[in-house]
Amino acid sequence: MPRKLSTIQRSFLLNISDAYSATATVALQVILGTAPLHLHLQQERRFINICRIDQPSSIEDLPHPDQIEAEVSGWGFHPPKHL
Repeated sequence: MPRKLSTIQRSFLLNISDAYSATATVALQVILGTAPLHLHLQQERRFINICRIDQPSSIEDLPHPDQIEAEVSGWGFHPPKHL
């Protein structure tokens, strides 16, 4: 499922960024500051379960802390904004 969603997201990322078709999807996501689509859908599912249905999200649904990337600090600008 994540691969199919990535394929769908890729066409939009290419059109928005006007990048070459050989550009990696992950690179496009980084440049445009977007997360993979399957992560957005997981977040929305958890939000609905917790807020609207009042079902607590199970601990198995949460990613392990080692799988979460830490925010990088110290880089004060985003390259596409300065081209």
